[in-house]
Amino acid sequence: MSRKPCEAHVFVMAPEARTEPFLLTRCRGWLSSEELARCARLRRAADRQHFLLAHALLRHSLSRYTGRAPGAWRFEGGPHGRPELVEEPHAQALRFNLSHTRGLVACIVSYQSECGIDVEHLGRRLDPLRLARRFFAAGEVASLEAATTPNQSRLFYQLWTLKEAYLKARGL
Repeated sequence: MSRKPCEAHVFVMAPEARTEPFLLTRCRGWLSSEELARCARLRRAADRQHFLLAHALLRHSLSRYTGRAPGAWRFEGGPHGRPELVEEPHAQALRFNLSHTRGLVACIVSYQSECGIDVEHLGRRLDPLRLARRFFAAGEVASLEAATTPNQSRLFYQLWTLKEAYLKARGL
């Protein structure tokens, strides 16, 4: 993969489509004992599979930049809990972020540039205006209020995911 500054690559997967036992076993072998413990604490089998594949996708994606085995990566929590790579000379300039929602896992990897990604399931029932009034700037709320009802949800998610990705890129 390219190691150009300011270039980012996005990797996505539909975890529900990846049920092959050999693949799940292989991915389990890549995760750390801490990740496996977190995975095991999830109550639903679908949530465990989702977690497993999300973290395997991240590890596989990082490996595309260095040739390092997916199971060899080590992570630690940053100041605000965001996972970061444990210092390793050949990978210290890699930046990444992971997001998942029902039906989709996405990760972004860049070289020397902070990055963030967010994905949301559009089928969730929510009140876009109520959430916007709590979390959005006045101009953004006004844009949502002016939008037609069918477009409100789409605009809300565009703004929400943009804000989430920005905050994640900043490590907040």
